[in-house]
Amino acid sequence: MSLKVCIYAQEQPLHWIPHYAEAFRALYDTIVIGPPVNMENMGPSRAIDYLVPNDIRCDDDDALALLDHLPPDWRPDVLISIQSFAKPLRNVGKLAIPTAHISVDTWHDLSEFKAALPFDFVFCAQPVFQPYFTDSGSRRAHWSPLAYNPRCHFPVAVEKTHDITFAGSLDFVADNERAARLRRLGKHFDAAYERIVDPADVCRMFCRGKLAFNSSVCRDVNMRVFEVMGMGCPLFTNRDADVNGLLELFEDGRHLITYDDYDMLALARRYIDDDAARKEIGEAALKEVQEKHSYERRAASIIERVLETVPSLGFYDGPLVKNPACLDDWLPADAEKVADVGCGLKQSRAELRKKGVRKLIGVQRNASADSQVSGKYDDIFHWADCTLSPSDVDTVVWNEPLVFAPTFEDAFVWANEVLPAGGVLVMHVNLAAILPYLKTVETPCWVRHGFYRTAWDAFSRDTVLLVFRKFTRSWSDVATNIDERFPVREPVIPEDERV
Repeated sequence: MSLKVCIYAQEQPLHWIPHYAEAFRALYDTIVIGPPVNMENMGPSRAIDYLVPNDIRCDDDDALALLDHLPPDWRPDVLISIQSFAKPLRNVGKLAIPTAHISVDTWHDLSEFKAALPFDFVFCAQPVFQPYFTDSGSRRAHWSPLAYNPRCHFPVAVEKTHDITFAGSLDFVADNERAARLRRLGKHFDAAYERIVDPADVCRMFCRGKLAFNSSVCRDVNMRVFEVMGMGCPLFTNRDADVNGLLELFEDGRHLITYDDYDMLALARRYIDDDAARKEIGEAALKEVQEKHSYERRAASIIERVLETVPSLGFYDGPLVKNPACLDDWLPADAEKVADVGCGLKQSRAELRKKGVRKLIGVQRNASADSQVSGKYDDIFHWADCTLSPSDVDTVVWNEPLVFAPTFEDAFVWANEVLPAGGVLVMHVNLAAILPYLKTVETPCWVRHGFYRTAWDAFSRDTVLLVFRKFTRSWSDVATNIDERFPVREPVIPEDERV
């Protein structure tokens, strides 16, 4: 059976979107849906000539509405949102299928931490952001580096007419450091630069240089790293990108050449003068990315990661939307260790095992109810002596919390103590009791106690289902910390080169 993958993204030419889409299409039955490209943002650039249209163009940013645009005989097994200029999807938490979000330029748009929150899985291109996603509430955040597309990035047999070549952006404030480095190189070597968009022309430009220059804006392992290697060129790139795994992926001096502002000129001279070393590095780089770093490999790795946690992926044939009147439906697709407070889940332990739940814990109000649920749970606790910790559970399903806790404040305090960062709290509550909290204009009690609300729905006329994610850092704290750690830097010029 071919896995059906629905990708949500806005159309973008010469962007990571078409590379990911092409890779998923090569491996799975894939439909890409989302808004068309914004022509006003394209300006006079020829980039629009290389646009790959979405399979389905629509401006809906509601995950439930997207389903109505899909062919009636095509039902997705997984929904994957890719960072683009599309609006963040709403109502993702109401889907009954696994969901994932791919965040590429996280440093460029810190609202990504909020947009990713309702998804079961998050894949970020730079590993330094992985703990930030987890701390802000996305529990299954994984590093998935960028890659190259062999159809667009390939060796071109041309004469080496320059010492150093570069094709890309130098025009924005964030490019100041890159532009300054290229100017420095240009004072000592024959350095050529073109702002071109045609993929074949980009390959030809880089292949005309003895060294292919790169300088990532935010110490990131950017697209150009993999693309240049796919052209078989010796890559000359900034060493401080190792904070994002550059030298975990590649070996310095074997697959690439890394520099800082103090040894950049000396290294450039060394390798410009050593034809054999450059040739060896370019060939090793090409082989390495061909074997390990294509977008198809990334797509397969993402699906494999989801499958590890959701063994039923591809075999679920139930409704695509969660039933608001069924508490079991709201158990997250990625739940592995579940505490059922109030024992409101109806499915058996065996049924939940098939869905990936490895541990099921029941929490009862008192000991007299034990006989009613005997054999259903791996462990049973009584509320008065419940000693759960974040290592014991990743999901709490709580049926009528006010039967156990005096107030909702107390309920969230308890849930915060037992759940890890990114943990999911599903509450089935009395509408009249929770309504004053829902209507408050002040900071809700769940936010004060470390939870963001990600979904809700009416359970009945009198009750409601609420879904929360635990965070240990607020979105604003995360954004502030990242801005401080990764500022747009001014170029560094060694003292012996200053005028």
